[in-house]
Amino acid sequence: MNLLAKERPATEEKAIEWFAAFLLKNKNYKEDIKKAKEAENAAPTPVPGKKMSKETSETPKIQLADLTGRKYLEEAVVPILTQALEQLVKERPANSVTALEWLAKYLVENKNWKEKLAADSDSDQPN
Repeated sequence: MNLLAKERPATEEKAIEWFAAFLLKNKNYKEDIKKAKEAENAAPTPVPGKKMSKETSETPKIQLADLTGRKYLEEAVVPILTQALEQLVKERPANSVTALEWLAKYLVENKNWKEKLAADSDSDQPN
């Protein structure tokens, strides 16, 4: 979510498309985690009293989204993502890759969720 807050697509539809593309791109996350662990295990083990090079001793700093970023996510993505996850629980795809593909498809198909919600509420109003 921090990546999306950093990117800040201009419209809610673009934010949802970005998130869906991110899911599809990272659907094999288990393999990526496995590769990262293998690389970590292959990395040199620090020896007490010996300085490590600058590039191996520095750890990336993780910054939390600021309040503005959080607000952006709450408005643009969280409502439709919550709805999508509720539907995903009902559907229960066979495996995690299928689940991520299903979730991405749902998000893209429903990226105009606010417009649909407004249209539904307008049709519910008495004349």
